[in-house]
Amino acid sequence: MTRIKSKTSNQNRSIEIMTRWVNGTGTPPPNWLPSLTAEPIPKILQELSLPHPERPRGSTAMLHISGARARLKDMRIGAWTIAPHCNWRYVRASEGSVYWVPESVDLPENLFVPYSNALYSVVSEKAK
Repeated sequence: MTRIKSKTSNQNRSIEIMTRWVNGTGTPPPNWLPSLTAEPIPKILQELSLPHPERPRGSTAMLHISGARARLKDMRIGAWTIAPHCNWRYVRASEGSVYWVPESVDLPENLFVPYSNALYSVVSEKAK
């Protein structure tokens, strides 16, 4: 007889975070980011080859890019985010296009879109 272990609170929290990520819930409003006139599109986006040849692949990568697309769908070009549970970074490079970018790419901090309302509160407090 096989015993089924119950989930721990950390596992439940992890599932909840990933569900919010994939659904794009808890995203700050699009007008929270600076306008294109106040902060132009980062030049690095024009220099990168997108999609990046070293981008992650597989089912986990597909789950994360789906979450990034949901999170950045109403955001301006140049907005970027970091996926939960890993340091994969995604940037909105053009209308409707979201791509993985390596950690070595320097992206403007004021265009960062946090993946949860809790982080959004911390980031907006730091900006004050």
